[in-house]
Amino acid sequence: MAKRMTRRQAIAWLHPMRECLRSMLRTGQAYFIDGRPHWMQSVGGNWEWHRVDWAIDGFLGLIERLFPQIDTSSLSELRDRIATDQQATASEIEAALRVLNIVEDGLVRMTVADVQAARLTEEIQIELDAMREAA
Repeated sequence: MAKRMTRRQAIAWLHPMRECLRSMLRTGQAYFIDGRPHWMQSVGGNWEWHRVDWAIDGFLGLIERLFPQIDTSSLSELRDRIATDQQATASEIEAALRVLNIVEDGLVRMTVADVQAARLTEEIQIELDAMREAA
């Protein structure tokens, strides 16, 4: 029998996106690099900067791949606002966080293997899209 995701695993999986959004909500701001909002994340003990709109886009692709029935419009609207240099409101960020709560509930009903396969597929899709844009 395939092993299901635990609540702890689901929380850990969503932590980076939640932390990014909560930081924006808590401070009312984001760090800007080249005119775009970024957030800093520790990856393997090293700190890396990530564009907020790109991070949301990556999570969106994965969430929509795993849960096509979930309404992700609040996440996509937030991504679009940020990508077009519009200020996000607290209510928009809170709505995006609510979507992540729904996703967490869905993750605990899935197997670890299914989530990992979807994550890998999404990573490959992101790389293919980047290659297409570079060409």
